[in-house]
Amino acid sequence: MKRPGFILLLSVVCAVVFASAQFPRTPLPSWSAAPVLHPATAREAGMDSLFLHRTVDSIVRKAIENKAFPGCQLFVARGGKVVIDRSWGWHDYSRRQKVENDHLYDLASITKVAASTLALAKLYETRRLALDERMSLYYLAFRGTDKAGITFRQALTHTTGLQSGIPAPWLVGRQGLLDTIPELRLRTNVYRYSDLPFLLVPQIVELIDGRNFETFLAEEFYKPLGIGLTFNPLQKGIPLAKIVPTETDDYWRGTPEAPVVVHGTVHDESAAVMGGVSGNAGLFGSARDLGVVMQMLLNDGVYRDNRYLYSSTVSEFTRRQFPMTDNRRALGFDRPTPGNDTLAFEEAYPAPSVSQQSFGHTGFTGTIAWADPEFDLIYVLLDNSLTPKRGNEAFVDMRVRYSIQQAVYDAISRYEAAAGR
Repeated sequence: MKRPGFILLLSVVCAVVFASAQFPRTPLPSWSAAPVLHPATAREAGMDSLFLHRTVDSIVRKAIENKAFPGCQLFVARGGKVVIDRSWGWHDYSRRQKVENDHLYDLASITKVAASTLALAKLYETRRLALDERMSLYYLAFRGTDKAGITFRQALTHTTGLQSGIPAPWLVGRQGLLDTIPELRLRTNVYRYSDLPFLLVPQIVELIDGRNFETFLAEEFYKPLGIGLTFNPLQKGIPLAKIVPTETDDYWRGTPEAPVVVHGTVHDESAAVMGGVSGNAGLFGSARDLGVVMQMLLNDGVYRDNRYLYSSTVSEFTRRQFPMTDNRRALGFDRPTPGNDTLAFEEAYPAPSVSQQSFGHTGFTGTIAWADPEFDLIYVLLDNSLTPKRGNEAFVDMRVRYSIQQAVYDAISRYEAAAGR
């Protein structure tokens, strides 16, 4: 005798158990050939060594001289071969503290990909979240509002219709910020960069998984990868001398008469209101830390014989989602301007020679992390161009991030031309 009710109940129970299960990383066999980052010469990586180092050093020194930033970290790797892992300059213009490779920078919006996107990608591939699900299933304050239909795919591609952010003077506390978002005017769902949906990611991750956002990221990614990405570094016992200051703030934290140096705490005002742990900003780390994350993604989710994400997940999250529109975005990740290689250097984003398969993100503090599968290339530049304060025309005019990035590609093309390729 058939018992359809029992069968239906059993199916539901199995689905719930499957959806809520913890999915461990899948160890790979020892013969896995995915590249692991290791030091090498530029020549071994197929790059013109003399041109690369001379050009990069010249650009960086000129940037420091023109006060585009007081110092920086640069990490460049090709095929797992690390050809540049170096620091220049100082923490600030007092020149009391040199930048070292293990010092931490405020990564700003790179947090969106190195934290929020990784977390959502893990929940997606373990079938605990669907990209076209409504965020209101988890963020209850959206229910009954015109934000109820916003999906994760829209949030990750900046097509929610929400404004870019909330002006700092309006920020009056964490709960006040969260209460304000559902009340904001929603515009047509066209491409418009917005921090606001990413502010909600930490509590959504905790609701779905049970672990808080920091613990989830540390256990699923950062600790097994052996990297030091972290929120609120001072609370983790990291000395202030190992954290690069960001800005002397006379706008929100301080006044022109009594400015406050933002040092060891997140610069972004919304993330600061969220207690320093947010999905839009708040992550601190070194260029080397981000290099490992980007190499894992170039390896289709694998690093040091561990799988962190499935290849299909990496492919879905890093592909351009709406190729027939002017929205260049992947899921969380940024992509190059379409037709980038036909544009003048001043109009290109990022550098003109990046491939259309490349992906990454920039940050307001002067940061960039970019990966290019076509060239098997990783490029990370961290600096504090907001020092001493925002509005740094030298950094913008010199296009430092993209000048150095283009030099890396030029070093590849010069090597290949010399080799007759």
